[in-house]
Amino acid sequence: HAQQRMRVSVAALALAVGCPLLGLPRPRGVAATDPPTDSLEPSGCDGGGSVNNGLQMPPPQSTPWSRLLPNEVRWVAAVPPRHLSGQPHPWYTGDQLVQNMTRRHDDPAVIAARQRVVTHGCLDDLETISTTSPDIGHAAARLFRRDGFVVVTDVLTQEQVEALQRATAEILKSIFEADPNGEVGGGSGDLPHRYSLGVCSATRHNFHVPAFAQLIDLPTTTPVLTAIFANRSDYVVAGAGGDVCLGGAVEYQALHVDNIWGDFPGAIQEFPPPIVTINFAVQDIDAVNGPIRQIRGTQHSFEPLPSLEDEPLWMKHSTVCPMPAGAAIFRDNRAWHGGTPNLGPSLRALPNLEFFAPWFRSAYLTRTMPREVWEGLSPHGRHAAREVVREDRGVSPGQGYYSPRGEDRHRAVQGDPG
Repeated sequence: HAQQRMRVSVAALALAVGCPLLGLPRPRGVAATDPPTDSLEPSGCDGGGSVNNGLQMPPPQSTPWSRLLPNEVRWVAAVPPRHLSGQPHPWYTGDQLVQNMTRRHDDPAVIAARQRVVTHGCLDDLETISTTSPDIGHAAARLFRRDGFVVVTDVLTQEQVEALQRATAEILKSIFEADPNGEVGGGSGDLPHRYSLGVCSATRHNFHVPAFAQLIDLPTTTPVLTAIFANRSDYVVAGAGGDVCLGGAVEYQALHVDNIWGDFPGAIQEFPPPIVTINFAVQDIDAVNGPIRQIRGTQHSFEPLPSLEDEPLWMKHSTVCPMPAGAAIFRDNRAWHGGTPNLGPSLRALPNLEFFAPWFRSAYLTRTMPREVWEGLSPHGRHAAREVVREDRGVSPGQGYYSPRGEDRHRAVQGDPG
């Protein structure tokens, strides 16, 4: 039923903008023929050359972040897209999809890009697991092992969604004060209008934030993690961060893996999942507002990652959506993935937790969780957090300080936030 609801939502999105639903079905692991180049030009859905008004920006007041973030940064036209910034980098030079595009919501190239992702975006055969499914853990683990990720719906209650929204908004208030134009940015590729909630934290994590810590042990996630980790529940939580892309993040993030395994002795692709990241949807995610893209089955791949210039369109359109608020995506950190443009009116946030398998450890583990936060967790939550909790009742250097600038975070850790 959850899968059916999500497919109906895709169709509803297409109808809402007056366009037919044109999916890109393809056999698993086989690239389909890309859409013709002329389909990327500004035009109406009828091909008549007029811009469809349904693809224009909705008013900012309609976004879920408007009351939480009075200083929300979005669509700052003064910040040029990275290909125009004079900063060459192999990850974002040569990407034809953002050539000649400005960071303006009414730019004809941006309107055409919205039309393209509405028409071709979202995996049309996305399978999801409901938390009401029988044997949810093993059902989700089966898809996770096959594809390198799995979406589980109804993971969070409405109360948990709102708590995580508020916590994320508080973090972003500090980030926006440090970067009022969204030009510093961050995350993989250091793109403007995009941030890592973990990297921006001076402690590198958000374990001091109760709304994050309380998600370590949930009746909707613990069975899935246990099944993925070969029916063992002695895994550890390793990180608390997430990804945010602002409205106007027009660039694609290059495909990458989340390497927090460091100097691993051997080919990590040959092992069972060493790390699982859970990204929590705190608002509805659709084709337009920056869904994550995942390339199925790549968690065991030894092939080189393609550059943005070489990446085929079907990969850029392999986006995990629609995803309703309260859903979560469980990701194998070895699987190829990347951010996509947020062409909507407001930011998209995917806070996360990262978990290490019982057999795996790396230097990424640091003790930054305050003991008073740890003491408020369930028994299993405390067990999972046993290697990130502080051994004393002190405060980690830089706790609560956020900035996308590394030098600012370094000063905060040294006790001089400036």
